[in-house]
Amino acid sequence: MTMKTAQEIERRQFAVHPKILLTLMREQAGSLQKALAELVMNSVDAGATRIDLNFTPEGFTLSDDGKGFSTREQLEESFDTFGKPHDEADTPHYGRFRVGRGQIMSYAKTIWRSGPFEMHVDMNSKLGESGYDLIVHSQETHGCTIAGTYYDPDKSSNEYHVEYGYIASLRKLVRFVPIPIYLDGLPFNTLPSTFDWDLEDEFAWYKFDKDDYKLRIYNKGVFVRDHDVSEFGFGGYVVSKHALLVNLARNAIRVGECTIWRSICEALRERFALRVNRGKKLSVEEGANLLNELMFGDLSIGHYDREALLNIKFIPDINGQFQSLASVFSSGFLTIFDGNHKMIAERVQKSGRAYVIMESMFYQTRLEPRTPDNMKNALFKIYDRLFVNVRYCGRVGELVMLDFEGLVQEMDGTHEILDDTLLEEEQKVVLDCLREINDQAAVLFESRKIRRKLVAGKSDQASAWTDGVSYIAINARRLWAMRDNHALRLIALLAHEYTHNDPSSVDHDHDYEFYTRFHDALLDHETATLINDLQRKYMARICKAGIVPGKYFKYQVNYLVNWAPKLATRLKNKLATGYIEIAK
Repeated sequence: MTMKTAQEIERRQFAVHPKILLTLMREQAGSLQKALAELVMNSVDAGATRIDLNFTPEGFTLSDDGKGFSTREQLEESFDTFGKPHDEADTPHYGRFRVGRGQIMSYAKTIWRSGPFEMHVDMNSKLGESGYDLIVHSQETHGCTIAGTYYDPDKSSNEYHVEYGYIASLRKLVRFVPIPIYLDGLPFNTLPSTFDWDLEDEFAWYKFDKDDYKLRIYNKGVFVRDHDVSEFGFGGYVVSKHALLVNLARNAIRVGECTIWRSICEALRERFALRVNRGKKLSVEEGANLLNELMFGDLSIGHYDREALLNIKFIPDINGQFQSLASVFSSGFLTIFDGNHKMIAERVQKSGRAYVIMESMFYQTRLEPRTPDNMKNALFKIYDRLFVNVRYCGRVGELVMLDFEGLVQEMDGTHEILDDTLLEEEQKVVLDCLREINDQAAVLFESRKIRRKLVAGKSDQASAWTDGVSYIAINARRLWAMRDNHALRLIALLAHEYTHNDPSSVDHDHDYEFYTRFHDALLDHETATLINDLQRKYMARICKAGIVPGKYFKYQVNYLVNWAPKLATRLKNKLATGYIEIAK
């Protein structure tokens, strides 16, 4: 095969078949009102200062006082040719590729009158689907007038109504166009300069309504799309002052490329942050927007008053009440409700074991699907944004997620967590003493150094049990062991449960690794210190409370009482002679 030389290479251009143009016109035109809105935008781009509309069930008329077509060259460039980009020097209000006028040609046979020219377009004509008939008059017409007769007048007449149907929809689409539009001589739109806005900056005008279910976005006065109220936290209107980058159908913003839209979104976030900082309670939609920002946004938490953000109540709990983010994360333990065991969930919440997360927390947010894993990841993301590298209420802790199924197994069986008020006075004393040394125990026995909450419990089988991460329950009967000088037994129970990294309230095995960790913990010299601390704290507390000690501690207390005066005298003598050795 012989290759051609560079001199023989022929350069050719792609061409577009006329039927493709017709397809483009029909598919771009999503509705009759959108096609009519394109004509309004063309009038604004043509420099019109007024637009007049008239409608009948059979058709319409649109007239403007814009520059129109005065030469054949203008006609060929701006009417004959579809898709010719605007020149850099030409800065239209809306236009980009000069294709919008084709939309109305899909709905109506049209007659265009501008300057000396009159163009008849009938896409249903068999004479030429993508062409038109041109008549040149000796007398020129100022501006441009378009008269349309619907191809399907019966269907159009069914929608013909000023208060509803396509005329009402057209009013919504062109509501804030910056030049006056009249329908049968009466005002049809609202000029942005005459509207009562809540906020105005260099990018847009803003009207906020927290009770409206939509935030309506207008591109220089022409409707683009609705945002659900949960997306920004309020409804209302946003009218851009500069052209937004929109798709060909003008019903979506090219978010990643449009700098104007990014600036508008920043203003919306700032406004919502102000609302959060001033409010004490958020609506469901406002709460959804705040969660969206915390889960997916990049706005600095510094935009919000941290205390206000944390203390606003908008997170639903198991009882249908609203709680704050501070309450949700206060214990550092969360679990996700399975939708079935409501009574157990209530017990978990009431006991303070963990905050029970309801799926309804994420209603109206962008979190989809709302699976347990997705909700867990979202909660960790929110926690990280709020607390990581920030000291709040004196604590910086790790968020721990508890398996709700494990809580069900634990609470649905023979194990029960007891409230402190159900304990007798001496049991409460012992539990408080254990709590005082709990931080030391966690450092000594827990390989992950996660401090677990100490609680009293009731069980027919276990002396103690744990969920492996958030708590250790000591059987209330075992708290009496201190009366018989069994501090070692209680410390051993702590060591045993801290060595468990999994729930011990259900069937579990003690493997070689467990016994190794447990053995090393008990033989650590610091364990002896814990035992001594527990004994000393217990003796001090029962004496202060006036509780008669058990036989062993009664002997110790009496011994110390008898020796106290003698010990004081000997210490005094040694201090006087300058010879003393005080043990620490």
